[in-house]
Amino acid sequence: MSRSMDVAEFDELNSYLRELPVGYHEVIKGELLTFAWDNANERRRDHFFVASKDLYPNTMTWDLYSTLWFDLTTWASFEKDAYAVCRIDQKWAGEKNFHTTLAEALNKVVNVHESEIYLLEIDGQTRLALEDDSMEMMIYFFYNKNLKRLVCVKIATYEKFDMDEDEDEEEDHGDDDD
Repeated sequence: MSRSMDVAEFDELNSYLRELPVGYHEVIKGELLTFAWDNANERRRDHFFVASKDLYPNTMTWDLYSTLWFDLTTWASFEKDAYAVCRIDQKWAGEKNFHTTLAEALNKVVNVHESEIYLLEIDGQTRLALEDDSMEMMIYFFYNKNLKRLVCVKIATYEKFDMDEDEDEEEDHGDDDD
């Protein structure tokens, strides 16, 4: 069975994607998870379930997982989605842009061109079942059977609530009661 694996190539990316403000009312959150296994005969869906359970530990069940749809897709589709969801090139520190760094890290870990790439299709009903309040999300699985590795890339945009603004409103309402 799959086991989670720490990968140094993803450390900087995961740290960066922990919570990245984009504009006034949005924040991007993401993570890259890596899994490995020893038995080459294990089924892809079992590895995908382990990764999905890691993403949603409180809500992912076999029943819910059985309703999920994974589309076999291409690197070009992943890049297009990554650019759409991650409008963050200008914020990436260093000489390389975020997307180049992401592509290089994925290649080192799972060899993208030898991997099957799957997009997890998430509809509104599934998002509710997962208790995920993202506005926009992409979840891709890079599956390399020969390397016995799976990389899951989840990047989502969430509405950012300004806590200071809420506190100011509470203080204003408190003044009206006097």
